[in-house]
Amino acid sequence: MRVEEFDYPLPKSLIAQFPLEKRDCSRLLVVDRLTGELSHTYFSNITDFFKPGDLLILNDTKVIPARLKGVRETGGHVEIFLSRPVYENNFLLWESLVKPSKKVKLGMTLKLKDGLFAKVEAEKPNGIKIIRFPNNGAFFEMIEKVGEIPLPPYIHREADAIDKKRYQTVFAKEKGAVAAPTAGLHFTVELIEKIKNMGVKIEFVTLHVGIGTFLPVRRLTPVALNFSSTTSEISRSNATPKMFGSISIIEIFLSLSRSNSSANSIPMKPAPIITIFFADLVAS
Repeated sequence: MRVEEFDYPLPKSLIAQFPLEKRDCSRLLVVDRLTGELSHTYFSNITDFFKPGDLLILNDTKVIPARLKGVRETGGHVEIFLSRPVYENNFLLWESLVKPSKKVKLGMTLKLKDGLFAKVEAEKPNGIKIIRFPNNGAFFEMIEKVGEIPLPPYIHREADAIDKKRYQTVFAKEKGAVAAPTAGLHFTVELIEKIKNMGVKIEFVTLHVGIGTFLPVRRLTPVALNFSSTTSEISRSNATPKMFGSISIIEIFLSLSRSNSSANSIPMKPAPIITIFFADLVAS
């Protein structure tokens, strides 16, 4: 099997550059895994595929404004794309992608907005640089002022004010992602309440989507791929055997499959898992 076998035509005209006014009006492609039959509907009808007692797993990660713009010591422009903190719960050192990478040298000081400075502390393979930020207050409050929401590369426009709200799920809570769990973007508060009222149990895990979601695939075979790591948290109470029986487990987000695979050391009863995929940015 080769990577190009997964290629398919996607006209640029079908890639929406702005979100729909209502989140749940996006189109939804449903695959019957028993028959292979395809059907088209809208995300607001996702309740048709739940039954009482099902378990819906959502990712409560929150996107940070990870794109920082500034100037180099020479006066040239620079852009820092935060990837992940070097140390857990210490946000002064970040693995980052920097443009233009070759002109940003070890030890260089970078001037950002609002008088904020950052320094190139170290360099790693694959163009990753370790950027040190000053210890002058709460880190996330600081980048809220100077950073931009990192829109995906297939969105060909600059981020604007609406993206801080719309490139975020309505249940986003734990800061740390540099990309949104896009499948979850289509849930509304009302839709989640409707699902709860059906008798569906909703649980949350935290999976901080990493910069690897933006990087191109460079290997020829899927088995050789080395995906950028993501950080996930799933509490033991959310993975106890009593929650898993002859119910359907609906994961909303491809990478949640990786989180749940990591929880395999916790004994669980086998259960059918339904993962819902859809073209979340296809224009209507």
